Amino acid sequence: MMIKPLILFIFSLLIHPVHVTMSSLTINESEDVFIYNLRAYSDDLDLDMFRLYDVEGVIEDNHFFKFTGPDLFYEKYVNDHIKIIVNGEVLEARLIHKELLDMETILRFSIPLKSRIKSLEVENKILTGLYPDQVNLFIYKNGEIEEGVRYTLSDTKKRFKPD
Repeated sequence: MMIKPLILFIFSLLIHPVHVTMSSLTINESEDVFIYNLRAYSDDLDLDMFRLYDVEGVIEDNHFFKFTGPDLFYEKYVNDHIKIIVNGEVLEARLIHKELLDMETILRFSIPLKSRIKSLEVENKILTGLYPDQVNLFIYKNGEIEEGVRYTLSDTKKRFKPD
């Protein structure tokens, strides 16, 4: 039981000092969906999924944990940490694309809209359970409207104008 906390502590000492993600939520009215894109440092995302879900992985030569489990954990992680709330209802995201680069994981999700948007709230808690200095940069796009938000450990919710 002590091994997992010890591994998390050691990895957190080795990981890069910048704790930031970038994401966007774009409405595609012609298809009645939101598209949610997430860009995160792979080592941070993999470590947080290990911490939360005890996912499969390997320790690489650079001493970082690398997630090797099924993609459904990316979907679970995003649905647990990003809440897209439309008209008071939390919508579910479905993974439609994954790209793994050297240091970065890029994920794209589709979120079906069930009705006309009267209210929109986004809660973003990506990696905030792992790093107290985590910053999640977020852009909401609806047609010509673009709004940028900075989420932190103490500031995790934001209301957006639906149109």
